[in-house]
Amino acid sequence: MNYKKRKKSALILMASILMTLPCASCSNNNTKEDAKVYVDLGLPSGTLWAMCNVGADSPEKPGDYYAWGETKTYGEEDQSNMMNYNYAGSYVKTAYNWCTYKFCEGSETSMTKYCISADCGVVDSLRMLEPVDDVATVVMGENWRMPTEKEWKELHASCTWTWVANGKSSGYKVTGPNGNSIFLPAAGARFSKGNLSDVGEYGYYWSNCVGRSNCYNAYCMRFCEAIIETCSIHRGYGRSVRPVCNPASSVK
Repeated sequence: MNYKKRKKSALILMASILMTLPCASCSNNNTKEDAKVYVDLGLPSGTLWAMCNVGADSPEKPGDYYAWGETKTYGEEDQSNMMNYNYAGSYVKTAYNWCTYKFCEGSETSMTKYCISADCGVVDSLRMLEPVDDVATVVMGENWRMPTEKEWKELHASCTWTWVANGKSSGYKVTGPNGNSIFLPAAGARFSKGNLSDVGEYGYYWSNCVGRSNCYNAYCMRFCEAIIETCSIHRGYGRSVRPVCNPASSVK
């Protein structure tokens, strides 16, 4: 093989390798999630969506379940969660209710963080998760975060949602304006006693925003085969997280 052919072959090989790598501005090589990449769906905002849920190693797998603002999932230990310890005698997360929720004192009217109404607890006027409480940021790096309510609504309005049901996983194939797609599995949720329910039927995906009227709730994307909607829902239950990152040009 002559020099020009060898050079051409090498360039083709390098291009194929680069196409498989995550965007450097949207990944963190020091996390267990660094193998996951984003998908550019061609959205008006330019928001880039991760291929997989937090805790999943492929798009069809459900991943882990988190109470809103907590960064440890079922079976993991969080020594900063005294509510869970007082309830269970352990820092290991096994239940998802007000008695185990990190940011309250046992009820929906005793929020201790992310509270915008005195009817719900101690007002701090925080409406969106700080990075330290955003599991997408904690797990995947500083340029990743949970989607906003607005970004979920954009995903719904700008994309084609096609329900897929097969032997591996049920959920929605979400196809963007540019033809690229992600898959959102109907992963179900973990409810009060930690039981896993609705797998294969419903998907519940957190946003990073508290509810406007009742801040003991937070916004999420909820769907089944018949319904796709954003709604405000109990912060203490365990739900899925699908990270997003900003376009590379806007990341400092």
